[in-house]
Amino acid sequence: GLAGLLMHFGGTYYESYALNGVSMIYKELTQAPVLMYSGAIFLFIKQISSRVMSTKLGGIVNFVKKYTFSIYLLHFYVISVFNEYFGLINYKASIIYRLGMPFIVIPITIIIVALIRKLRLGKKVLP
Repeated sequence: GLAGLLMHFGGTYYESYALNGVSMIYKELTQAPVLMYSGAIFLFIKQISSRVMSTKLGGIVNFVKKYTFSIYLLHFYVISVFNEYFGLINYKASIIYRLGMPFIVIPITIIIVALIRKLRLGKKVLP
């Protein structure tokens, strides 16, 4: 995983320097460096999951796991509406935006999904 992360950043730096701009070669989701460190993160979480689930954080995880697929389906639309409404389109590259938006988008999406599921057809539309 560490080798993949170093390849991602080092390769992007090297290629970007040669191009005199930002290279997207190592930033694609199907490239080896991304797959290497994503797999390492997955295996790390799998190893520590039993210890995490026995803590208070496990209760939060159990609550959110009912909504994960619906969050996956709807988060893009929530982000789009949020960006359009608050005019945040120019801030997408900001580190504060990238780290802070999940703490805003996920709760809003959970509320929307919970409301949709209260409708008669809602449980069939958003499982």
